Amino acid sequence: MRSRATVRFRGTDRVVIQEPSGWRMLSWPDGRLLADGTGQVIDGPVGRVTVIDSGILIMDGVPVPAPGPVSDAAWDRDGFVAIVEGRELWSLPAVGPARLLHRDPDPLRSPVSLAGSIGFVRSSSSRLPGVILEAPDVRRPLLIDRSGGRPVDRMPAVDGWVDAVVPSPVDPERLAFQHTVLPGPYTFRLGLLDRGSPGFPLPDKDLRSTGAAPAWSPDGSVVAVAALQGIRGGIAGCGPDGSAPRWLAPPEGVHASPAPAPGGGLLSVWGDLATRPAVVLTTPAGRAAWTSLQDGPDWWPERPPRLIRWRSGPDEVEGLLLTPPGPGPYPLVIDLHGGPDNMTLQASLSSYAVPLDSWLRAGFAVFAPDYRDSGILGFAAKRAAGRFEPGARSSHDDVIAGLDQLIADGVAAPGRVHLFGFSMGGLVGGHVIARDHRIRSAAFWDPAGVDPYATDNAIMRRQFSGSPTEVPQVWQRISLQPLASRTTIPVLIMSSGDPGRLPGRTHARWSSALPHSEFRSFPAEGHTPSPEQRTEIVRQAVDWFGRS
Repeated sequence: MRSRATVRFRGTDRVVIQEPSGWRMLSWPDGRLLADGTGQVIDGPVGRVTVIDSGILIMDGVPVPAPGPVSDAAWDRDGFVAIVEGRELWSLPAVGPARLLHRDPDPLRSPVSLAGSIGFVRSSSSRLPGVILEAPDVRRPLLIDRSGGRPVDRMPAVDGWVDAVVPSPVDPERLAFQHTVLPGPYTFRLGLLDRGSPGFPLPDKDLRSTGAAPAWSPDGSVVAVAALQGIRGGIAGCGPDGSAPRWLAPPEGVHASPAPAPGGGLLSVWGDLATRPAVVLTTPAGRAAWTSLQDGPDWWPERPPRLIRWRSGPDEVEGLLLTPPGPGPYPLVIDLHGGPDNMTLQASLSSYAVPLDSWLRAGFAVFAPDYRDSGILGFAAKRAAGRFEPGARSSHDDVIAGLDQLIADGVAAPGRVHLFGFSMGGLVGGHVIARDHRIRSAAFWDPAGVDPYATDNAIMRRQFSGSPTEVPQVWQRISLQPLASRTTIPVLIMSSGDPGRLPGRTHARWSSALPHSEFRSFPAEGHTPSPEQRTEIVRQAVDWFGRS
């Protein structure tokens, strides 16, 4: 249901709408089409159009010579700076030869031209001794002199993961950025840096950032960012010094990609459970459609889901519910999303292995709960849940409490409840089925974190505050292997990729440890399944549920 479109102003009288299929440039405020095309538009002077299309940098229809495929670029004072081959920073002057400024072993992104230097972002792996996987666990903004040399950190006063650095249009020393110090690079907060002094003005529980780039108003008086309250998305903002944090567009449906308008108001991409995404204008008078999008969302349900809320201990959690026609109680599939930080009201196929209404077509109601590992209850609750801290509620508690509510409300038929989990939803679901024996059977696609010892990396060490030898009790609490004997229901484990690689081996080991399990390998598929495979996943899961 989610759109990947973005909207931004180009100067004060033009708006660029970027979609996966291409871009459009519209006049502001009347929305008249000025130009369109394929590829990714990069910012630059008004009146010039530069895009990256299939690795080729093109200005006003003419290819710009580059030493290899270009993945990102920015206007420079005498041409462009560009990321080439993913790991090289080049200067591409309008006159004269291209110059290599920096080559890095790690991926680079987001080049930017500054007064005396070039900025860019590096995605790094910690490469700790003894780790098995080296997943990129941090992004840092760097600076390099225009003549080359050794890069230096652009924000030494800010630790952790920093990305999407955007300077104020009226004060280049004032920066807005996305930041996290949490274990995974998914739950963010808005950061502001004013002459070396950082601040984080938005509360992480009720105004948590989605991680997309912040946007300044043309006069620099407001900085805006897409943010979540529960699984509903709005646009949050504050003054340039972090004062007056507030909703600029309330969390009704899902807003994304804020673009503060000249003279006031705010453009964004918006949709809700019954309305396909479009570009809207929000003012004090309310929200109004501004222009449509050309690309549809990644899926759209035959019947709109309902937003539901329930208590999990002292906390309130949110999720989605789809029910077949007619009265309940219904046979139910609990569908646990991956990420874990991608859950919004407009559930996306980046979060779920299959469209939620696939279960509806198979005769089931479907319950898609969010859970505290996603950050829905704030950073502190997320951190505690990720470590399974003794005495703290965990994500599986949120799921079980939601099932309690659906059974009490007459929605779920006791004895006809099944569970499906994808990626992080596999880890959460594995803990659920070991604890709640009302669930009759379970199926998983590429469950993540099944055996944390086998996927040791820097992110997990940061999450658990140490290595397996330093804090063995934490790693033991996370693992599903010790819970296998308590999981008495039939479990189907579907695994993508080469079964001889590490994920496939850990899936097979978990299946072997479970009393009633079957392991099925899909070597040709990736972690996010193809459209054809989604249909097959549902077919096999429904067949499995029918056997129990």
